Amino acid sequence: MRRLLAHVLLAVLTLVASCSKDEPKGAAKPIRLGYVPYSSSLPAFVAAERGLFEARKLVVKLRRFETSNEAMIALVTGKTDGVMGIGLASLLAIEHKTPGKFKMIWYAIETDANWVNALLVPTSSDVAGIEELRGQTVATFAGATQIMNLQAIFDKALGDSKSVTLSQISPNLQLQVLETGDVAALFAIEPQVTIALTRGLGRVLVDNPRCKYILDPFPAGGGILSTTLLSKRASDAEKLRGALDEAIELIRHDESGAKLLLPKYTPIEPEIAGKSRLYAWWKSKECNIDALQRLSDLLEENGILGGHIDVRQMVFVK
Repeated sequence: MRRLLAHVLLAVLTLVASCSKDEPKGAAKPIRLGYVPYSSSLPAFVAAERGLFEARKLVVKLRRFETSNEAMIALVTGKTDGVMGIGLASLLAIEHKTPGKFKMIWYAIETDANWVNALLVPTSSDVAGIEELRGQTVATFAGATQIMNLQAIFDKALGDSKSVTLSQISPNLQLQVLETGDVAALFAIEPQVTIALTRGLGRVLVDNPRCKYILDPFPAGGGILSTTLLSKRASDAEKLRGALDEAIELIRHDESGAKLLLPKYTPIEPEIAGKSRLYAWWKSKECNIDALQRLSDLLEENGILGGHIDVRQMVFVK
């Protein structure tokens, strides 16, 4: 796990050292927001599509990144002014190695009512409870964050995460290994959960295990702005925060309408988008600092982070 995370951080730090300085500043310069193509980035999509940026006289350019690694490299090297929908574990790792590069302005969370994660088993499986996964192989998509999630889940549910073999697979193979029964279970995030259920490839063994076994509420990630933008274009940053807060409010009042935007920005078919579950979101001033700190401390305890982080340093409060 630490080796995986170290590889990500090394890529970031190497590019930081080799990159040129930021482009010239100017009042008319657009705000460059990166996003990863997942539903966790939905507030940015809603703000763009509902004209919330334009209403505040902001010029915002959205740029898609296929991975969180690529998005964070762009932020740290000054190629983008903010990133939407990044996992909290990744943000904590960058903060630990290169502190002070960003501040969080909204938060994608899971609760007992709003969740996007599940432990799935093949439809043909006779496994009836999580305890029956002892001695079995459980897969998830590659990354230190998801491995940490599974370790924490099985430590709590089975008393020892080492009693389960954890397998990392590429995102495009998740449903394949579930269908073929090559693994006993798959830890998946939307839209993979809905796709598996809709196609009859699997069934839910445990819904929302992150909240049930790790933390409730579970702070999965969120949106960040670079400290450069916050310090040098404070007025624009405040307007941007207001637009994203309004977008979150719109999602709360019309989830179905918000889901219709997902196929434009993510590889989700309209039918799946309409059925899939969504995160809940905290607006900029609704952050539960204690929940963020508890997850950070858990990462530290499990050896994912190399040291302690005071998460208050990562939160944009004004």
